Amino acid sequence: MFRLTALKRSLLAGALVGLAAAAAPARADEPSPEALKIAAAIVADIGLKASVDSIVPGLMGEVEHSIGTIHPEMQSALHETVVAVAPEFATRDASVLADVSHVLAARMTEQELRDTQAFFESPTGKKYLTTQPLLLQAANVSVGAWRRQVSNDIVARVREEMKKKGFEF
Repeated sequence: MFRLTALKRSLLAGALVGLAAAAAPARADEPSPEALKIAAAIVADIGLKASVDSIVPGLMGEVEHSIGTIHPEMQSALHETVVAVAPEFATRDASVLADVSHVLAARMTEQELRDTQAFFESPTGKKYLTTQPLLLQAANVSVGAWRRQVSNDIVARVREEMKKKGFEF
């Protein structure tokens, strides 16, 4: 369940960055260090940093499980190796978080970033962030059911029209 929530949080964060990009024209100047700092705080506030931070440990566990399943005789040595190499990958998330922060900072003014940060750090913003996973879960269920129904309706309608033209499927 944590991975699903993290994935959904990442998707929402991506959507928020996308909305910010669509809503505000790109600025010609490079974002200031302060804008980048505020954007990084927003990225952390919305949970993207925590989601990205969980990816490498998850991948390490998957590698250990996959190889350990195929080669059970290696499990002990494999675990030691995974633990030993894990620190090499622990900071790999910094570049992706910097990239996302840069996109956000390049699309919003410092004041807009401050306002956004203030919202996410306000009681209402914090409540929104704690409600967000439930919202995304409900949206996923609703959108999935709606998509299946619309798909069925489209196929039925196309089938009906094709039948008029002498084709059946």
